[in-house]
Amino acid sequence: MKLFQILLPLILVYFLTYEATASDKYVNVAKSLSAQKYDNTLPPIQVDQWLKEIIPDHLSIKWGEYITACGEQSGNPQTDKNRNFPLCAEVLINQNNNNVGYLLLFIGAEKQGDLEENASLYYGFIKIRNEQITINTLSELKKINWN
Repeated sequence: MKLFQILLPLILVYFLTYEATASDKYVNVAKSLSAQKYDNTLPPIQVDQWLKEIIPDHLSIKWGEYITACGEQSGNPQTDKNRNFPLCAEVLINQNNNNVGYLLLFIGAEKQGDLEENASLYYGFIKIRNEQITINTLSELKKINWN
């Protein structure tokens, strides 16, 4: 029993770390791709750096810790069991700890893994002066009047 009490936390840490590492791999891929991979009109610099340059200083950018299914899961395992879910990294845009924007960056599909050549903005929005603006391409962020 004593051995079990010692081993259980170690086993849990191992499995939680393994899962996080697998997911983080895809988030790291998403962050490392060039902005140009997501939108061919953008420069060939890492998207993380490009976002930091384009988003005003009074806003902060936070990457989600884990890759998501781009909001496509139904929540019903029977419905979802044969689906090939997209893989998206989340980018939260905050102002004073309030969410004012959200980007889902597509980097692949569950059954194929990362597909860098198909990277794109899956979905995005920004709230400016109580108006929610849908973002269809990353280059649209350059056209926003942030004031």
